[in-house]
Amino acid sequence: MTNHLPLRPETSNFRESYKKVAPDPNYWPRIYEKVGSIQWKGFSKEELASIKAPILIIQGDHDFVRLEHSAEAVKLIPNAELAVIPNASHFALSSEQDRVIPIIKHFLEKSEKQLPLATANIGYHPGETR
Repeated sequence: MTNHLPLRPETSNFRESYKKVAPDPNYWPRIYEKVGSIQWKGFSKEELASIKAPILIIQGDHDFVRLEHSAEAVKLIPNAELAVIPNASHFALSSEQDRVIPIIKHFLEKSEKQLPLATANIGYHPGETR
């Protein structure tokens, strides 16, 4: 096996979780290498625009995914929302559970999507809003 990626300390929680359930716990370096070698190009604008289900995109403010990229995806997906977790990385779901889970819970439990007051989507309409 040729391991092109160093096993990083940040992945230790994933490695330990894998070892708990894996038939061959020693296979972790190969799994890590395979995931690291994926050359995924993302979704097209048309694919994003075709999503009908409500979508919550969560990212850390120190994520390797650029905030501008996530904001663009939210604009393209009709029922998408964006949550940015302060002082968090791409792994906010596992490293910042106390902050992320309430956001997910709120997203899943709200009755219907209603835009809050004073957003760019609601805007100002003379005679209708103040």
